[in-house]
Amino acid sequence: MNDALISRDMAPTPPGVAALLVRWALRSAADVVLDPAPGAGTFLLECGRRLQGLGASGERVAHQLHGVYSRPEATSFLRQAFRAGGLPVDLQDLRAGTLLTSPSLLADVLVGDLTVPRPSDAEILRSAAERLPEATGCSRLSDPQCLLVSHAAAFLKPGGRMAILLPDGWLDMRYGAAFKDYLLRVFALQGVLGFQKTIFPQSPAWPVALLAEKRTVPQAGAPAQVPFVRYRADSADDLPPELDLPRGGQSPEADRTIVAPDALKPRARWSAFLYAPDAYRALRAHPGLAPLNSLARVRLGLQTFARPFYVVSLAELQRWRLERRWLMPLLLSPRQLDGPCLSSDASPRHYVLACRESKDQLAGTRLLRYIEYWENQPLAPRGRGRPVVGVQNLPGVARTGRRPWYNLLDDLTRRGTAPILLPRRLYRTPRVAWNLAGWVAAENFIEITPRGGVQPQALLAVLNASVSELALRVNAHVYGGMYSLNPGSVGEVPVVDVRRLPPVALDRMTEAYNQFLRINGSERGRLDAAVFAAAGLPDTLFLKLQETLAHMRNPVAGKARSSGDESGLSEELRLL
Repeated sequence: MNDALISRDMAPTPPGVAALLVRWALRSAADVVLDPAPGAGTFLLECGRRLQGLGASGERVAHQLHGVYSRPEATSFLRQAFRAGGLPVDLQDLRAGTLLTSPSLLADVLVGDLTVPRPSDAEILRSAAERLPEATGCSRLSDPQCLLVSHAAAFLKPGGRMAILLPDGWLDMRYGAAFKDYLLRVFALQGVLGFQKTIFPQSPAWPVALLAEKRTVPQAGAPAQVPFVRYRADSADDLPPELDLPRGGQSPEADRTIVAPDALKPRARWSAFLYAPDAYRALRAHPGLAPLNSLARVRLGLQTFARPFYVVSLAELQRWRLERRWLMPLLLSPRQLDGPCLSSDASPRHYVLACRESKDQLAGTRLLRYIEYWENQPLAPRGRGRPVVGVQNLPGVARTGRRPWYNLLDDLTRRGTAPILLPRRLYRTPRVAWNLAGWVAAENFIEITPRGGVQPQALLAVLNASVSELALRVNAHVYGGMYSLNPGSVGEVPVVDVRRLPPVALDRMTEAYNQFLRINGSERGRLDAAVFAAAGLPDTLFLKLQETLAHMRNPVAGKARSSGDESGLSEELRLL
């Protein structure tokens, strides 16, 4: 490949990856191919070879390959690469420009590597997101690659195949929900493939391959079971020559998870199907587990949209000498917890302002001076918003419609407090707290309120056990070794279903949890044993589960994209 093609927006795709996808996507010598972002041209080269292998003549191949380049000089480099590979160089259907301005065509195959967005396409697609009918539900915050796929798919014939490399953010991020909804409506998914990062050393993202066939009728029928395949190979040269999608389970070259249609929800975290340790895959299938949201209501802690005003530290309380009757104790951070229980005699370090009285009613109070001070402070909103004067003019506060603007008491009364507090960010060994004090929890927590018939202590025992930590980490977003949770993903986490446990098992778990409290959460071996026994998991899994968690807690492990370190644990779990 010509070195001139290897630039910031034209990083080469490993030929072994491109060949693997092209062999699946192209089925006929007559297939017309579109690559919406050819980059270094690896996919088009492999498509040319594949078409010739299927019987297409060189002259015909030259008119079957379509691509759109952002830089005019790139087409000449690609022709040089075609000549070096013994392929036709009269590529009349390679054009400079953008897909938005390209002439219409109908392709049988859509292929390409969109892991690195071209700067020109990124800006054009973000600005055009609102007027692209294919991108309904997407926003300017969406990955431009997802918008490009949505638009490029309009050029694909019904029944045509798509094999696209994308960064994996859409599997979990909020913007990905609209993209997944689009995929499920317009395509019949055939597979999602994951690779080791070593295969893409120059890519800043973690690429995944999306395989799909365009529906002849949108939303026709339920999606078939979809294989999620994670290849173990560290080099593209070691990838298998052909895709073997239908079968599930593990093999020397890959881990496969066959996902049922009802699990492929737009707002679900799809990365768990691809990157989860084998232990988690087996746990999901265990009959003794159920989604957390079936046992409890799950929500994010209090969002004030103006923390410097609403959250009052002890130092600020003393400085302003604010009246206590308008303040409620607030747990701001998990670091303020001294153990797994927030007792009723704990001393608050922060308070939240809880007042609905009008300013006239507050006349002569120190709280009124505090409010008027903040009404006249210059503030910079988050993001790119223009500076404003006064907390009441911050966009987040203005959108709440509070009357008066500082009235947080109505929200606090409506919400109430939750008895169980889960840290939103997981570090080494998270502790799920029992909120006996009934304090308000800030947005650094996820609040959990057991449903009727679910004993709080039994659920606390389950959530503090290793098996729940594993499930929580798998369902978290990972940033530099820190696992970040959101209420939507937490609600889908499988936990031991305490409703199905006999009284004896519940008593043992409660006793183990009380002992866990007495030692201030310093060790949970007895708690793990009680939860494992209640769920019907053998004790022999404990050490292996700890090994899996140790791997996931390691910042280098990232998203737990292992190459099978937990295979022993998986084998034992499958015996249940």
